[in-house]
Amino acid sequence: MQYKSILSLVASISLIQGFVIPEGLKNGIYSVNKDKNGNEQIEYVSDFEHSTKSKNRRVPLPSGEIGCTGAGLDYSDLSGAQVQLYNYCQSSATMPSKLMVFVHGTAKAYICNYADAGKNTCADHEAKAAFASLSGNCGNPSSPLGGWYFLKDWQKTYGYDAAGADVCGNL
Repeated sequence: MQYKSILSLVASISLIQGFVIPEGLKNGIYSVNKDKNGNEQIEYVSDFEHSTKSKNRRVPLPSGEIGCTGAGLDYSDLSGAQVQLYNYCQSSATMPSKLMVFVHGTAKAYICNYADAGKNTCADHEAKAAFASLSGNCGNPSSPLGGWYFLKDWQKTYGYDAAGADVCGNL
C-alpha cells in the first residue's frame, strides 16, 4: 500500500513540473512553447533595446500569490533582464506563447501566460508592481532572490530567476 502512495506522489510531482530555463542562452528575448509531444520548443525572438522606454501608470495590481525560490541573483543582470521585459511589455504587448523569457547575463525575467497564446497581454506597469512586491519579499533590492507573482484572475505570472530554474510549474 505504501508503495502505491509513493508512486502516486512521484507521478503527481512530474505533472506539475514547469519549464526549465536552460543555461547558456545568449542575452535576448525567447518564446517558449510545448509541441504536441510535450517537448519544450525555445525560439529566439530578438535582441534587446538598451534604453528604458516605459511610462509610469497607476493601475493597482490585484492581490496574487508570491513565491521565492531562494536562488541568489546578480543585481546588475537582473536589472538588465527587467528593463528588457518592461520595454517589450510597454504598450500592453500580446504574449505569443505560454512563456516569454528575457535573458541578461545570469538572470532571467519571465512571464507565464495561462490563456491561449495570443489571447493575453503583458504590461510594464504590472511587471514593475509585481517585481516591487518580490523585491520586498524575496531578498532585498541589492541582494535579490528568485521569485514569482501569480495573478490568477489575469491568467499570468511575472517572475525572475537564474538559469536552470523550473518556472511556470502551474502551466
